[in-house]
Parts: sequence; C-alpha cells; structure tokens
Amino acid sequence: MSAYTRDELEGFVHQVLTLQSEEDGPLRATLIRTDRDPGNARGAVLSLHGFCDYFFQVHVARHFEEAGLSFYALDTRRAGRSLMAGNHPHFFRSAEDPFPELTFAIETIRQEVAGPITLLAHSTGCITAALYAKRGPARDQISRLVFNSPFLDFPVEGALRRALEPLAWLGARFPSLKAPTGLGSTYGKTLHVSESGEWNYDLTRKPLRGFPLFAGWIRAVLIAQREIQAGLGLKQPILLLRSDKSSDPLGPVNRLAHTSDTVLKVEHMALYGPRLGNAVTIEVIPEAKHDVFLSREEPRALALARALSFVSGA
Repeated sequence: MSAYTRDELEGFVHQVLTLQSEEDGPLRATLIRTDRDPGNARGAVLSLHGFCDYFFQVHVARHFEEAGLSFYALDTRRAGRSLMAGNHPHFFRSAEDPFPELTFAIETIRQEVAGPITLLAHSTGCITAALYAKRGPARDQISRLVFNSPFLDFPVEGALRRALEPLAWLGARFPSLKAPTGLGSTYGKTLHVSESGEWNYDLTRKPLRGFPLFAGWIRAVLIAQREIQAGLGLKQPILLLRSDKSSDPLGPVNRLAHTSDTVLKVEHMALYGPRLGNAVTIEVIPEAKHDVFLSREEPRALALARALSFVSGA
C-alpha cells in the first residue's frame, strides 16, 4: 500500500496496491477517490468498472459527492491505471480474482468513512461484486449494491451460443487462447468524442472495439453466471438499473444505438436479476445505453437520481 498521490483527473487522488505477479507479469490495483476530506461524509460509494473499462466518469463521482457521500473507484488488476506491460487486459481465471483489491478498497474506506458503504458495479464488474457480496472477506461492510446493466448471460445465440462450452473447456487448459470473435465498435462509437459521443477518455484503456476475449475469461464468466442464475440469495438491498431495450452490437451508429443497450440483452437482466438476492429492485431507464450513467442527458439524469435515492435509503 502507498499514500495517496495526485491522480490524472483533476480533483482526484489515488493509491496503488501491489499484487502478486502472475504469468503475464507484475500486477497492481488502483484505488481512486475525490480529493475532499472524506471524514465528514455520511457514507461512501465504491465503483467497480466492467470489461474494457476504467474510472473516468467524473460526473458520477460529483453527483454522489454533492449529496454528502464520499466516492471511490477501483481500477482492478489489468485494467485502466492498473494495466502493466505484458498484462492480458481485463483477464481473470476466476471472477473472484479481484477479491483482494476489493477487500483493500473496502478496508481503506472503512478507515476513512464511518457511514454505510454502497458497492456500485457495472456489467462484468457486477459478477465480481455479487460474488464478493456473497463470500468476500469484507462483505459485511457492504450495506447496499447498485448494479448498472449486469452481465448475467452472454448475449449470443445459435452457433456462437453453442461455441461457448467448447471455448470454456479449452479455457481450463489454455486460458490465454484468444476467442475467434470479439466486441463490436458500435457502443464505443456512441460514447467517445472522436465519433458521435460526448465522453473523452483514453482509447488505449477503453478501445472502441474493446480488448480480445480469452478462453479462460469466458470460462470464468460462465461459471460465475451459472451460480448467479441458480440463485445467489444476497441479503443486501440491490438496485438493478437497465435500459428498456437492446439493439445490435454490430449495427449502425444511429439513434437506436444511442438509446439502447448495444452490448447485452436486457431480457437476461429481467430474467436473472431477481435471482441475485432477496430484495432486488429493477429500475428500467428508458433510452439508456449499456452504461446507464453514460447515456444521453435525460436518461443519465434519471439513472443518477434513482441511484442516489436508493443509496440514501429513500
């Protein structure tokens, strides 16, 4: 652990946790927070990114901070600020691999903030967050969970669906084997200012077409999804935010792409979301994108308002 140092984002600081090296090199994780003194905060929100993502969403942090909550974000191993030379971006052999950095983040927050801690996760991050809330070492410190478009099933059909099992089998033996297909660029083009979006982030950390999918990662995600689909029984109150519709991830960058989830199927969230826990509230945000907090202004404001109301216990 190290002391906080100035972050690349103005008004933020971070500290780095050194992790045990693996076959693809040294590993680290980065905990980011606003530079305001968290001592007087009435609680804290810890944000966990998804696949091909990292923390740059300053407007989300400010939204919670202005309501008296301290905001923290975690760039996990092999992601964002934590990605190191030689690392396979966003790879894990198990969705539980990031547990050590989550424990570090929660214990750090507990030293700085006396109030309740909400874990806010997006997409693939929701899988790790859900499993952590079930059996992570510091799970008792998590009061509430907010899931932003959780990745509860693969959005594929037909031949691609049938290919998942062989890929998972290969992933046990050849975890670094690259899958023959990857992500489309439609979603990224709706987000980044270089295309038709409004967000300016680092394209080396969040490329328009994403990063390669590895067989070991696919296997790990499938295993975690099946546990969730069978019923996880989490006791913490859960808010699940999702769009009202999905659209083709390889489709044109048009109005529909800007007003729908072009990454996952919202039908999977509707089906499996209630199985996450005993008190799940699903909020449908009309015309939201995959990351509801990166949607256009109206759905974005609604999603942020719903999240803050839930975190505040309203």
